[in-house]
Amino acid sequence: MSEQVYNTVEEFIIEPPTEFEQMMLGEDEWTSLYIPVIPDNLLLQNHYDRVHKFYPKYLHGFIEKVLRIGKIRRIDFVDRQIQNSPMPVKAAFVHFEYWYNSVQSRNLREKLDTYGQFRQKGYTYKGKRSSFLIPQPDQTVKFGYFDIRINHAPIDEVECDRNIHQLYAENLILEKELGKATEELHKANVTIDELQCQINAMQCHLDEQYKQIDQMRKSCDNDTS
Repeated sequence: MSEQVYNTVEEFIIEPPTEFEQMMLGEDEWTSLYIPVIPDNLLLQNHYDRVHKFYPKYLHGFIEKVLRIGKIRRIDFVDRQIQNSPMPVKAAFVHFEYWYNSVQSRNLREKLDTYGQFRQKGYTYKGKRSSFLIPQPDQTVKFGYFDIRINHAPIDEVECDRNIHQLYAENLILEKELGKATEELHKANVTIDELQCQINAMQCHLDEQYKQIDQMRKSCDNDTS
């Protein structure tokens, strides 16, 4: 498959952006998104059937101008390690100035509130489905996606270099992964303790069985003597 590389998101935008009215959200309602992995081999087949590589730098325009979810303030990209990848993967925290009061935004919020995550598989334009793709080793492609989740702990805007935001985001990921690892370690220790108790109980039961066998042997010996 030949790959056309586009330099800016405007080159595959579906039409000039429409200004939507602002969605009114309460102070206790979430406003930030978390994308755990942006696959480094992700492709997008647009509504003109052109296929191009979807770089992380396109995410801003894709969410704001193609999906039309809201006005983005900033995106913090961070690298993180995952078990099934030998290389670090790119994650993103998406922070909004405000959400659009659009059908797309309301649908996404409903999905996230209900299921906790949503697989973004592409977009639809005038009834035509445009899909993300993942190339395969045999030169074929499969449908691709990236997960969208709620960012329950967004990082506040500070007057500093953007790299500081990235560092904060990386620390947040590390804290989450450390907490998860600690919890798994605790569960493993609990499991080991439970297994040890079971082994001890089985050993006590086995000792009792041997004692009964010895008593039966002694009884048999006395009867034959």
